[in-house]
Amino acid sequence: MRKFAALGPVGLSFLIIMMSLAACSKSDKASITTDVTTLSIPNDGTSASFKVTSNVKWTATTSSSDFTVKPSSGNGTATVSVSAGANTTGAVKSSILTISGGGASASISLSQNAVSLALTPSSLEFAYTAGNSDIEIKSNTSWSIDVSSLPSWISSVSPESGIGDGTLTINTNESTERSSQSYVFKIEYAGTFSSVLITKAGVPDNAPTVPSGLKPANNATDVTTGPVFSWDASTDADGDEINYNVYYSTDQTNWTTINAGTSTSAYPEDAFSAHTVYYYYVTADDGYENGKVSTEIYSFTTGDEDFYSDGGYRVYQTGTEVSDPVKLVILGDGYLQDAFNYGGKFDKEANEAIEAFFSIEPYKTYRNYFTVYKVAAYSNEAGITNKSTGTTIDNVFSSTMDGGNSTGISCNSDKVFSYVKKATGASDTDLRNICNILIINADVYAGTCEMWTDGKNIGMAPVSRHTSSSGYTEFKNLINHECGGHGWGRFADEYVYYQEQLPESDKSDIETWHSHGAFLNVSTTAVASDVPWATFIGRSGYDRVNVYPGAYFYSLGAYRAENTSCMINNMPYYNAEQRYLIVKRIFDVTGQDFTLDKFIEKDNVKTPNVSIISAAAVQMFGAGGFRPLGRPILHED
Repeated sequence: MRKFAALGPVGLSFLIIMMSLAACSKSDKASITTDVTTLSIPNDGTSASFKVTSNVKWTATTSSSDFTVKPSSGNGTATVSVSAGANTTGAVKSSILTISGGGASASISLSQNAVSLALTPSSLEFAYTAGNSDIEIKSNTSWSIDVSSLPSWISSVSPESGIGDGTLTINTNESTERSSQSYVFKIEYAGTFSSVLITKAGVPDNAPTVPSGLKPANNATDVTTGPVFSWDASTDADGDEINYNVYYSTDQTNWTTINAGTSTSAYPEDAFSAHTVYYYYVTADDGYENGKVSTEIYSFTTGDEDFYSDGGYRVYQTGTEVSDPVKLVILGDGYLQDAFNYGGKFDKEANEAIEAFFSIEPYKTYRNYFTVYKVAAYSNEAGITNKSTGTTIDNVFSSTMDGGNSTGISCNSDKVFSYVKKATGASDTDLRNICNILIINADVYAGTCEMWTDGKNIGMAPVSRHTSSSGYTEFKNLINHECGGHGWGRFADEYVYYQEQLPESDKSDIETWHSHGAFLNVSTTAVASDVPWATFIGRSGYDRVNVYPGAYFYSLGAYRAENTSCMINNMPYYNAEQRYLIVKRIFDVTGQDFTLDKFIEKDNVKTPNVSIISAAAVQMFGAGGFRPLGRPILHED
């Protein structure tokens, strides 16, 4: 006390003031501290918190907008929470949280792991009986299950939601279905999901019996190259529908399958090779698990080639008169595969068409100028589609009757030409000089020729056995009219439908085709010196040739060369102008010099049979119920 007293009143006061200032300076210094330096943020939508201790006002900021801080500011001590949306990036998110104020600060490292959810096992298989099984969940977030769409065979799932790790128990009912069933079970989390494939076995199936009575027999020899596989039907204790497959091979390694459906017979898509050992077996399948049985493997050896393959061909005759003969190609539509054995249905009817084609002049005389091909094309169904009856046939070239009273037919010409080119090696240009006949496996009176201005043609003729006292309606007559007349001869029809003037549009059609060297059997002028056949009018031996009214469907304004011809009522007779045009085209295509004298020299049938003449004049105008064939389908190239 003496020391302080020695300072005197003034000194003592100064000392007190200094001590007070020192005390105030020490108590006002800013301070901010936190109880953690790192903080992990959950992925389940909840938050993590920490404590701030401070003697000043402060503000909290983060280096990333992914994190939300509440409160973001304060005064003194407070509890602060940090949250973030689910982290679905697949990587850890991080940020620095800084709390600062009054010149003081503190930092916390924030982190949030990516969400994860793993399921074990990844699939479950249940027997057909009732049962349960567990799925283990390893997760760092919340998850849930939508049970509203579970199939009836899953009776319950528990729990339906959770956070983090857990165990799911799935209970199933006894199966009532014959087939196995499956369901993709989804566990949703953080806006995405993981899944487990759950399978429930069906009620045990009784397999069908093994097919028996297989043909060809085991170790058979000299089997046709177009074999038909057959067997006795299996039986099934459950009454299930049974489907069959045939598997065949030449090496017992590479097998080709024929799906026979419920049929007990089947044939391959193509002919087999001659003198070759084949192996085969048949399976029967009722469509349920463990419901498939198989026969033992049989073998057989084929004999000589005796069957057309699809797209395969045989040469019926080879033209010997010239070095490069005209190609005449016969194809069939609506013929099943079993019709293509040599000497079978297709062969016989194709031969009939060929002989009909060459049965009348001038084709009869010039037959050796033609090489004739027969080309196979397998249809899945026999016959022709008919619009009138609503019958649709799955035939290879889509041959279709127009319907109503029409005798018109259409086909898929591109597909026809593809088979022609394959058999003959022809190019697109070569098609202009090939005569194509499409016979159709249907006993109907109809016929049409599809014609192009460049010379391409497809004469379509069903195998008609129709006979009529009023006209020529049999198969051979259709071949003569559609193929020999329209197809190769490039003739217009000489039918008369209408007792009226030829319309200007039809007149224009005739003149257009004249400019391409076609339809020269009809004329739009009656002036004898101007008709295409003028050279025959008044010529010795051609007394029948003149200018006759009525052609191209009209009685007036269109004219023909003779009163009768194949182009009027399908009769087996081509008139003089038609014979001339046929021969001229044969010579032109085969590269031979052609003159009128050469034609006349071999033109040895200049008049039809007398009985035919009297009928033809009547049939021309549609009397007696005669129906003309469909108008050609015309294309300008």
